[in-house]
Formats: sequence, structure tokens, C-alpha cells
Amino acid sequence: METVVLEAQDKSSIFVNDQLRSEASGVIDHVRDLTLTLSIRVAGDEFALPAELTGVLMKVVDHMASGAGIVITSMPDELTTSVAADLIGISRPTLMKHIRAGEIRSHRVGTHTRLSPRDVFAFKRGIELKRRETLAKLLAASDELGEE
Repeated sequence: METVVLEAQDKSSIFVNDQLRSEASGVIDHVRDLTLTLSIRVAGDEFALPAELTGVLMKVVDHMASGAGIVITSMPDELTTSVAADLIGISRPTLMKHIRAGEIRSHRVGTHTRLSPRDVFAFKRGIELKRRETLAKLLAASDELGEE
């Protein structure tokens, strides 16, 4: 099997060529809907990757296969309200209204409000789901009215 060289501008950017994209697509087609356990063999020693890491790697392969871009970054254990609002795509005052309404969990560190990344992304997914549902209802209403 021919070795594929990843084309990298710097240490943090990897550009996927057509051959690698095709190989990723083949992997995804082969393992779709299967529960996977990946292992690594180094100098004869083999160990299984944790399920969460396997999931991350498969998401990367899936994005490669589809030609979509992907960004992987580390995330602190706690987010400030400003960072959380930016991640969600809303203003900080709007985020604070959601926190006061109990729609997103937060906790206090001294006088500062902090949020977990997991809660922030779950809230963001909820907003996106509501937007999609609203759009689907609008499109259905438009179809009923015979508008295009």
C-alpha cells in the first residue's frame, strides 16, 4: 500500500488530499453503524484506545471523508460568560437571562459566573434544534399556502 503524505503548512494544519479523502470515505462506509474498538500496537505492545477517543478519531475520519473542515482545540474545564456567549452565538446579557431563567446550568466562583463546556454545547444544540423545528414549521405553512 502506498504511503499518503499529509500536506501540512505548519504543525497545526493538515490538508487532506483526494486519495486520503477517498480512503477515509471507504473506512466510514465499511464501519458505519458499528461499535468500534481501536487499538494501537507500538513495538509489539498493544493497547485499546478509550471509547471516547475512538469516537473523536472516527468523527475526524468522517469529516475527512465528506470533505468538511474540522477544528480540534482544547477547552478549559470552566468557561466565562463572555466565552460561553461567543460560543453559543448570543450576547452576554442574553446568556445571563437564560442562566437566570434556569435554562442553562452555571455556578459561581466568588463573584463570577462560570459554565461547563458540556452544558454550553448542549444549550447551543438545543437552540439549533429549535431553529430547525421552527424553519420546518414555516416551510410547511408556506407549502400549505401554496407559496414558493
